[in-house]
Parts: sequence; C-alpha cells; structure tokens
Amino acid sequence: MTAIGLFLERTSVRSHRVIKGVLQFADEHPDLRLCDYLFESDHVEDYEHATPPWLGRVDGVVASSSKIDYLVDWLKRGKVPIVMACGDLAASGVLSVFTDSQSIAEIAGNHIRSIGRSHVGFVGYQNSDGSLHRQNSLAQFCKEQGFSFRACEMEAYLPISHTKEAELIEPEPDLLKMLAKLPKPAVVVTLNDHYAIATLNAIQSLGFSVPEDIALIGVDDSESSRLFSTPITSVHPPSFQIGYESTRLLMRMIEGKRLARKTVLVPADRISVRESTVGQRRAPVTDIDRAKEYIRRHACEGIRVVDVADHVHIPLRTFQIEFKEQTGSPVTEEIRRVRFNRACELLQTTDFTLERIAHLIGMSHAASFSDFFRRTAGMTPNSYRDKHNQD
Repeated sequence: MTAIGLFLERTSVRSHRVIKGVLQFADEHPDLRLCDYLFESDHVEDYEHATPPWLGRVDGVVASSSKIDYLVDWLKRGKVPIVMACGDLAASGVLSVFTDSQSIAEIAGNHIRSIGRSHVGFVGYQNSDGSLHRQNSLAQFCKEQGFSFRACEMEAYLPISHTKEAELIEPEPDLLKMLAKLPKPAVVVTLNDHYAIATLNAIQSLGFSVPEDIALIGVDDSESSRLFSTPITSVHPPSFQIGYESTRLLMRMIEGKRLARKTVLVPADRISVRESTVGQRRAPVTDIDRAKEYIRRHACEGIRVVDVADHVHIPLRTFQIEFKEQTGSPVTEEIRRVRFNRACELLQTTDFTLERIAHLIGMSHAASFSDFFRRTAGMTPNSYRDKHNQD
C-alpha cells in the first residue's frame, strides 16, 4: 500500500478541481491511500520552524500553496518526493505541474480578437511567478497581434466587498490609474476570477461601463464569476487534469523513476463567454441546452451520462430519451465528440505522449485512447498527427 499526503489549500474552486483529479487517480489505483494535511494560509508563519506532519507517515506529497520563501525547505524536511500542483514555486526546482500560460494567452487573445478589441490590460499579483508568466505570455500575444498592452501587478490581494453591489472598499490607486489610461474600448485580463471581480468593481467606480468601455476576462471559471450583476467571461484552467497528472508523476517518483523535466505544463482548453465581454445574450433555455453546455465544459474530466442527468435534475432514463429525441444522438455520443475534438487539437498542437493526451481527455490509459481514436477517426492517433504535420 502506497501512502500519498495531500497538502493543498482549499480557498478556491481551482483547488477543489485539483483534489477531484487526485481522487480520480486514487479511484483507479486501489493500492493507493490518501492522507490529508490541510494547508492553512492564515498560519503560514507557523511552518517555518515546524516539522512537516507527514514525516515518516507517507511515501510522497502532492502540494499547492502561495509563494512563501521558506516553504520549499519546510516541505523537503518531510524527506519524501514532492510534486507541486501549482506554478508559484516552479523556480525552486521542485517538480511543478501547472497551467500553460501560453494557452491561456491564446484562448483569451483569440476571444479578444473576436470581439474586435485591440487595447489590452493585465491585472496580476506581484509576488507570483505564475502571474508573471501569464503577463509575459499575454504581452507576447499582443505584440504579435499589434495590440497595445499595459500591466498592473498588485502588491497584495485586492479587497472585495461581498455586498449585493460588490463595491470595492478601497480602490487600489495603481489599478485605477491603469484602467483610466487604457485607450477605450479596451479589454482587461486578470490573474484569476478573484482579481476579475475586484477589477469589475474598480471599473464601475470610475464610471466606465462593462463591456462597452472595458471588457473583462478572468481565469478559473469559478462559481463566483457567474454570480455578480455582470457575469464574468473566464478561461477554464485544466485543474482536474493537473491534480491527476501531479499524482501520476508522484507515483513514478515514489517508484524510483527519474523525471527529466522539473515543470510540466498542462494547456487550458476553453473559455466560458459571459456578459463581461459580449453584453447580455440569451442563456440556454432548455434542459437539453444546459446538458450540452455541461458536457462541453466537463467531458474531458471523465464525466458519465448519470453526471449530466444529475446536473439537469432529470431521471437518467428520461434524460437519455429526451436528449436523443432533441439532438438526434445519444448522450454518450456527445461526450465522445467533445473528447475527440479535444484529442485532435492536442495531437495537432502539442508533442504530448498518447498517455498524457488520454489523461487530458478523461481516459485512463493510452491503449483505450488509441482504440477510441481509431474507431472514431478511422486511423491511429500517431497517423493523424503525422498527417497533420505533413499538411
């Protein structure tokens, strides 16, 4: 029995998705035992001189946390392999699995082009390597497209009021200055949805309209991004896949295998478009519309038909009948279609192994992925990749 410790913060929807990925891997490996060691961000100062609680109890640790100077040394005192399911400590040399910043820049950038904006701002966090990577990737995209670009790196997390109007308690001067100087109409991309909500408040405090004057794009696709008076367009990061991949790589380290890379980048794959960039639009009005949207967003996380039925609150058999009547195809076919399209994209744009692509589309093994792809496309994944490269 292999024991893996989890040292994961719990304050964001991203962390919850990472944990789901870890649990999925554990479900597929019955000989794996998980031990939870809660990361308490309010007591980080206690870690500097303490002994990791998993010392002598686990074979390895999957961790994620904020960037804290002494945290790496503290983690290493546990004397077991470590994989960070985030990018904030990537520069320390600890194996880190996190979202590819270039993919976020491309997804957000392509949406910026689609809404006809060419003046771009970025709001991030000064004390974060991940924020700097995203800023640089977005700046490079804007340079290639001929867009103007400004950035605002905050020294601390932005305060948010949780009132109905969600007004910013004390607008940050640097943020307000950047928003005021941006040529209008503009678009602002933020480090995450937390920053997007705070930026929305700052935009409104200056008297600008969203999205008419300044459109807004967050990252995380969290529940909170949908709950404000102006729902926020947000890039959906591959957090589930990051949790799964982190655990898989940790198991390889525990088995004594040497890993060539210290950073593993997992690409984001989609953006949820809402009113903060396109204004008001008609939301899905039927249960089947909602089901198709849920499949589009979660098919690559290993969902089953029963998960979709539960999401729309329809009995399973009734849902299967109604879905086929209204779309002409069974639910399983729609899930396969979304997975297949994502697999094609990864084969065309990355050099990922078939094993890794299988995990990224919610499948357990390269063999099952190859069989799925061959039955769908009439050729093997490698043949498809070779054909695309020749074209």
